[in-house]
Amino acid sequence: MGKGAGAALMAATVRAALNAQEPASPAEQLAGAGRVVDRDLEATGIFVTVFHARLEVETGALTFADAGHGLNLVVRADGTREQLRGSGLPLGLNFSTSRNNERATLEPGDTLVSFTDGLLDLHGGTLEAFEEIAELVAQHRDPSSIVDAVTALITEASAEDDVTVLAVHRAASAAN
Repeated sequence: MGKGAGAALMAATVRAALNAQEPASPAEQLAGAGRVVDRDLEATGIFVTVFHARLEVETGALTFADAGHGLNLVVRADGTREQLRGSGLPLGLNFSTSRNNERATLEPGDTLVSFTDGLLDLHGGTLEAFEEIAELVAQHRDPSSIVDAVTALITEASAEDDVTVLAVHRAASAAN
């Protein structure tokens, strides 16, 4: 939560706490990281949303845990959209929150995007912006093309908030 150096420092701290966890499921790693940083988050009044996922490249199996982030979409090869929702609260809001693994599959030609609320702001700042973001992804399938399109939006709109986009596209065939 927040902007600037403080938010960046907390994001780096959470990332380090995740990386320090023993290899396990995303939910178990997220729970462990939460135990490491929750006291600091509570003491500072900050919370952190996290989307933590593991993708099996060969099969497209995606296992994820979401701690209050919720800004994750799969745009299918046929153009349909699926919002990936998790059940967990953000880190720093509740020590006893259980973390669950959720599952999805990236089929050949599908694209996964996870983004910050700054991208929502570029599309009006409401959850209805999901449709516009999904359309942008559908038009630009390749991750570097998606980033280029978002960069163009940032330049046009003079974004006031941070805008971060992570995009993963599963090739339609092994030859792609």
